[in-house]
Amino acid sequence: MLELIFQELSINYDSKAGSLKALFQDMERLLAERNLVLYGIKIDDKEIFDDYIQHLEEEVGRYSTIKPMVATRKEIRDNLLLSTEQYLMRANPALKQMSSQFYREPSEDTWTLFQQWSEGFEWIQRMLENITISCHLPIGWDQCKQTFFETHPFLVDLEQAMEHGDWTLVGDILTHEILPRYESLHFQISMIIDQEVVRDDLN
Repeated sequence: MLELIFQELSINYDSKAGSLKALFQDMERLLAERNLVLYGIKIDDKEIFDDYIQHLEEEVGRYSTIKPMVATRKEIRDNLLLSTEQYLMRANPALKQMSSQFYREPSEDTWTLFQQWSEGFEWIQRMLENITISCHLPIGWDQCKQTFFETHPFLVDLEQAMEHGDWTLVGDILTHEILPRYESLHFQISMIIDQEVVRDDLN
């Protein structure tokens, strides 16, 4: 017997591959009816966040309970805001440290920090995109996007300075152009959270 536990509901199915189609249909119906977003599935005691349909099909008959992990679109948005704020809280001091190192000959540690910053830049961009396509845009969101996208032209300058080995210019761009915008973004997102997010419910 296979059991779908969707919030307070419990639906039972035969433990056969053909039953998965009915289970998926019920999940989609409940998500639509309750205006919820699926972000993962708990299969027995194992949490799956990617390719869950493939996992269910491959492991059919080896599990007994499926519990969809769901949230409202606003809850998803709020968690993205909190994650971005927490990231910037850690990243900005590291960016300041990295910037100062470029005024000297960059070391192996400098390049490690730069790689982490580059990956973080892409992560912030994805978070902003995900929040932008949500159905609950926060007040002042356009200003947040504008602040972040103001850093983009300086990436070209940064690349050119690195190609020429002009480490002082690299330090200047990071210190005077990118870091202030990161700090502004952190402030703007924190203001949005203070106005629209109940921190205690989401931390």
